[in-house]
Amino acid sequence: MRYRGYDVFLSFRGRDVRKGFVDHLYHALDGAGFHVFLDTYNLQRGEDISISLQHGIEMSRILIPIFSTNYAESAWCLREVSLIARQVQEKGKKGWTIAVPLFYDVTPSQVRHPDQSHGGPFAEAFQEHESCGKYSPQEIDEWRAALFTLSNLSGWSLKEDTNG
Repeated sequence: MRYRGYDVFLSFRGRDVRKGFVDHLYHALDGAGFHVFLDTYNLQRGEDISISLQHGIEMSRILIPIFSTNYAESAWCLREVSLIARQVQEKGKKGWTIAVPLFYDVTPSQVRHPDQSHGGPFAEAFQEHESCGKYSPQEIDEWRAALFTLSNLSGWSLKEDTNG
């Protein structure tokens, strides 16, 4: 098989957490002996990015979506999170795959309920996705369901340290 299995797959919005948090997390996991899929190191030049990411998700045992302020602005991230939720539902029942969500400067309820009644960055992003007309209602519903499923899993809430 062309793709090796991975211990961990990290899903994140690059502009929010790539430099700093994700770099530190990657190096800590790698240093502890985990084989981590991170796009920076595992995407091959000339390969279809979406196929490579899908294979990375499918071939990983631990899936870590890092929900951050701008995560839901990215349809790419939302498609990833849909794949992660699907993997957890299919392979999680057999004990092969788990997901551990990290909430970086957002609350689980903002992720769980990306609608206007809860406000916040996920609500704003979904309002934009719905009004722009690029995405089908079915795809948006799938994103909502995936966020709901994953935000109901036990994970970690991390707040940005604003005290310097």
